[in-house]
Amino acid sequence: MRKSLILSILAILLWLGGSPTIAQSGISLDHVSGVVGGPPAGLLCGQEIIFHMRLTNNSGGDITALTHGFQVYSPDGAEWTTTEGAWVGDTIYIIMDIAYVFPIGSSDGVGADTVGFGAVKLGPSGIPDGFDEILWTITIGPIDHDYAGKTICLDSCFFPPSNPWKWLTTQGDLIPAWDGPHCFEVTGLGPDTDLDGTIDLFDNCPYVANPNQEDADNDGRGDVCDCIAIAGNIDCDSEQIIDIADLTLLIDFLFMSKAELDCPGEGNTDGDPDDVVDIGDLTTLIDFMFISYASPAPCRTEQGSPSGSIIDHTGCKSIPLGDPVPDTSNDLSCIEWAYDGGSILTLNHVNAGFNCCPIIAADIRFDGNTIIVEELDSLENGGCDCLCLFDVEYEITNLSPGEYRILVIEPYRWEGDIELDFTIDLSTAGSGVHCESRTHYPWGQP
Repeated sequence: MRKSLILSILAILLWLGGSPTIAQSGISLDHVSGVVGGPPAGLLCGQEIIFHMRLTNNSGGDITALTHGFQVYSPDGAEWTTTEGAWVGDTIYIIMDIAYVFPIGSSDGVGADTVGFGAVKLGPSGIPDGFDEILWTITIGPIDHDYAGKTICLDSCFFPPSNPWKWLTTQGDLIPAWDGPHCFEVTGLGPDTDLDGTIDLFDNCPYVANPNQEDADNDGRGDVCDCIAIAGNIDCDSEQIIDIADLTLLIDFLFMSKAELDCPGEGNTDGDPDDVVDIGDLTTLIDFMFISYASPAPCRTEQGSPSGSIIDHTGCKSIPLGDPVPDTSNDLSCIEWAYDGGSILTLNHVNAGFNCCPIIAADIRFDGNTIIVEELDSLENGGCDCLCLFDVEYEITNLSPGEYRILVIEPYRWEGDIELDFTIDLSTAGSGVHCESRTHYPWGQP
């Protein structure tokens, strides 16, 4: 009942007043999602097609009421499963008091599907002059491969179709422009190489059949194409056997016609940190199969979570003030770092302050891309009545390339001294050093 009343108000508002004038204000098709190529663009099979519609108001006044209808149809018999209209965002609901989408006629993809939009402002203002935004969308599909080569069109219609569009504005009635009709050819965009029902363009594993497109780790690659345990199963056989078929595929990829490996991660047999598949991987595979039988590298996706530990430390150092050991005076606390470019980061804390008689320990933990090293000294027999400087070496493993923040929490850092807190770029192999001044005991002592 309420909806009927609103429609009645809308119709009365639109048809009151004098003769409308034609203006360049109107509706245009801004862009289409689910197309390829162009112009003219082709509609993709197997996914939704979204028409994005733009409203432009150059009338000199506010639009206080409007209705628009659209029809999506195929002149040569293409069909799809559904047709839906929607306002984009909250803009229309903020500006206008009433806004609706009207499913008029069919919406089953057979014949002409029609959908309408209406909005009313009950006060003196509305969609302002100068407004130029994408205001609604019409979504159809998906379109079956059987209709490749056929045509689908978007055009205007009204309620009933014999009437024109009309806006009520604060400057009078207006018949808005429309830049359609717009027609597009349906393109198959095949082939579906693995015959699993998903065309290659959208298949997360295009050369190995996976009808349900499972991707447990959400890495964009289907589970059946993920590397498992060690690299080398290049043909992705379910038994994980590395044999002459894998060698043939790798040679084809490197030197002949194959543009992409079936399972890209399986090709990185030498464990290259950049996941580059090259002649080194071919050498590794040949060595494994015919020479030394040394196993290929573990899958890069199987390297596990980062972890850290102490791998070495010096004894208590006795350093005269200003004497470098090496190149580091005892009034500095420094982190020397080195990264192998793949998974191992070494941190050497030069001049780390501990009790003179400690069992040196550390709590190494990870918070996103922050590596936290909290240094601890577990004292033997209550420890000694003194502090001392040590060099402590840490190793972080399973660390992927990227940018990381390093935070070292020192147990005897003076409250006013700056923390060892810095950022390093581990996009490639490299090394560096970061130092902060320390002048309080045990640092800086003669």
